[in-house]
Amino acid sequence: MKHDSKNPLAKDSILKTFREEIETELIRILSYWEQLTPDPLHGGFIGRIDNDNHRDLHAAKGSVLNARILWAYSAAYNFQPLTAARELATRAYEYLRDYMTDKEFGGLYWTVDYSGHALDSHKQIYAQAFGIYAMSEYYKLSGSEEALSNALILYRLIEKYSRDTVGGGYREAFAADWNASDDQRLSEKDENAPKTMNTHLHIVEAYANLYEVWPDEQLRLNIISLLAIFDDVIINHKTFHLGLFFADDWTSHEKTISYGHDIEAAWLLHACAVSIQEHSFIEKTRNTVLQITDAAKEGLDPDGGLWYEYDTRS
Repeated sequence: MKHDSKNPLAKDSILKTFREEIETELIRILSYWEQLTPDPLHGGFIGRIDNDNHRDLHAAKGSVLNARILWAYSAAYNFQPLTAARELATRAYEYLRDYMTDKEFGGLYWTVDYSGHALDSHKQIYAQAFGIYAMSEYYKLSGSEEALSNALILYRLIEKYSRDTVGGGYREAFAADWNASDDQRLSEKDENAPKTMNTHLHIVEAYANLYEVWPDEQLRLNIISLLAIFDDVIINHKTFHLGLFFADDWTSHEKTISYGHDIEAAWLLHACAVSIQEHSFIEKTRNTVLQITDAAKEGLDPDGGLWYEYDTRS
C-alpha cells in the first residue's frame, strides 16, 4: 500500500514508524558497544575490534574514540535514562580524565597504550574539541562541576594556543608542550594544512554544546565567528560543497569533495546557530544547509549508497 505524502495522518504514521525504527537501532548499537568494548583488564575501552568481533586487548586507545563513547552514552542517557548508559558514560569520563589528560602541559593526548600510558602526546585540536563536546554532554547527565571545569580547561587551551588572531579560525596541531608542530595532519591521507574544515566543524559543534551548559558571552561570540568563517570561506557558494584544507590565509587549491562532511555540516551548522539563538545565522544557515544537502545528492548512487569522496580533477 502506498503512503499518501499529502495526507497529514499518513505523514504522521510514517514519522512515527521511522522514529520507532531509529530508536530500535539506537538500542542495538549501544548494546553492541556495551557488550564488546569495555576493557576488562586495563580499564576504559579497547582500541580495536576486527570484522569478526575479535577484540585486540593490546591496541592503542585514542582520545577521540574515548570522547565519542563518552558523548554517545551521555547523550543516550539524556535521551532515555538507562542505568547502563550512565555507567558507561561515567567509565568513559573517568578514563579520559585519569589516563588521557596530560597532567604536565594540559590537554588530551592523541593516544595512550593499552595500559593507559601516553603513546602519542601531541595536541591535535580536533581531539581537544571532542573532549569539550563529550564533557559538556556528560555535565548535562551528571551535573559534575569537575567535568564542566575540565571542559573549560580544554576550551581555554584552544583559545590560548590554537586561535589565529591574524587570519581568523584555528590551527590544527601542536607538540606535546603546545609548541609549534610541523605535522598538522589527522591521518597520513590528509593534506598537511594548518587549517581544515573538519576541525573547525567540530570546534563549533563542541563550543555550541558547551554554550548550552555555560552561556558565556565570549564563547557565544566565538561561535558566531566560526559560523561566519564557514559562510565566508569554507562553503563554496557556487557549488555548495565545503572546502577541506586551507592555508593560514584561507586559500585552498584542494579539489576533493567529501560528501559525508557536506551532509554533516548541513544539519550541524544550523543546530549550532539554534543553540546560541543567533537569529541572523539561524535564517542564513536554514537556507544554506538545504543548498548543501542538494549538492551532496550528487554523490548518491542508484543503489542508495553515497560516495565517500570525489576528486573533481579526475
